[in-house]
Formats: sequence, C-alpha cells, structure tokens
Amino acid sequence: MAYRHNGRFDAGILDKLDRVQARDQFNYRLTTAGKLFGNSTEALPQAEFDALLDVVEAQLRAMGERIFSGVAAVDPYRKGTQTPCEHCDYRAACRIDPWTHEWRVLRTASASGE
Repeated sequence: MAYRHNGRFDAGILDKLDRVQARDQFNYRLTTAGKLFGNSTEALPQAEFDALLDVVEAQLRAMGERIFSGVAAVDPYRKGTQTPCEHCDYRAACRIDPWTHEWRVLRTASASGE
C-alpha cells in the first residue's frame, strides 16, 4: 500500500493527485455519481478549500503582526494528555514547570461549539 497523505486538499484537482483513482494515497470517497461523500473531511470542494486557505492566511498574518509588535510569549498547548514539551529539544533549559503551568488547552471544533 502507498504512503497515505494527511491533510486538507482541493478535491477539484483529484485528477492531478490520483490519476488512476487508486484511492490509496489520499483519504477520499466518491459517490457513484462522482461527487464527494458528505462526510468528507480531507477532500474539500474548491470553494471550501479556498475559504480555508483565506482563514489560514489571516491567522498567519495576525500571528506575524503580534510577533512583530513584541508579543512573543512561550505558551505551549495541551491536547488531552499530550504537550509539545515531550518532543522539545530545550526541555533542560526551559523555565516552564509542567506541574504548575496553565496550558493553553486545545479542543476539537465541535467540542468548543465553533
């Protein structure tokens, strides 16, 4: 089996990504009419994919503006029991105490009501 890619992509270019429609490298399913299934989360219609890119661009621009204005606090997240600190090369020198730090908790969109 081929490597399975993860992430959102424009379903309008499936013919370029998966010419033989093997469906083994990208996570998508098509109806018999050739349309995406309604519960498709990775393959997005072009309009939704473009909207997602616009949101990501706006978020990156806002982050850059905050950093440029001097806001650059170290504020790691916690998702369930996982934190990025487990994989950090600077743990020995880090001043964040994992026992007392108030983590920035990440939740799925449905859990946070968005």
